[in-house]
Amino acid sequence: MIYHIILYDFPSGKTLLNIHIEPPVIKEEKIDIIGAFFTAITHFALQLFENNTELMDYIQFLNYSIRFVSIKEIYCDMLIVYDENEKLNINNISNHLIKIILKHKKLFINQRKDCNISVLTPVINPVLACITKINSIIA
Repeated sequence: MIYHIILYDFPSGKTLLNIHIEPPVIKEEKIDIIGAFFTAITHFALQLFENNTELMDYIQFLNYSIRFVSIKEIYCDMLIVYDENEKLNINNISNHLIKIILKHKKLFINQRKDCNISVLTPVINPVLACITKINSIIA
């Protein structure tokens, strides 16, 4: 099961979108620190491993896995939080989600200029529909 799709700005770490099913496994008040946390890890790893941008893609916490994907075209990173026990093809899922998100590339570029994340609202329903469909297939 996919629980969260979190998009955050890189390099600031500011959370742009938290798309989740109910009930969320990450409390809303904790979402903002996730982008900062992963941004810090990425900055550290880039320094440590000489700017190899493909160095982190999965992290596991308890029964949850987090897939980390950089979407360079819109200067943001995406986290997919999912049940690590599920047999998901997370690479295909993340590629599909990126295609959905990049259909709204202009919104991401505009929000970056205007510092207004509310313009990203049209991205929520297509992404939520995708994860709902995936979750219904694996349920």
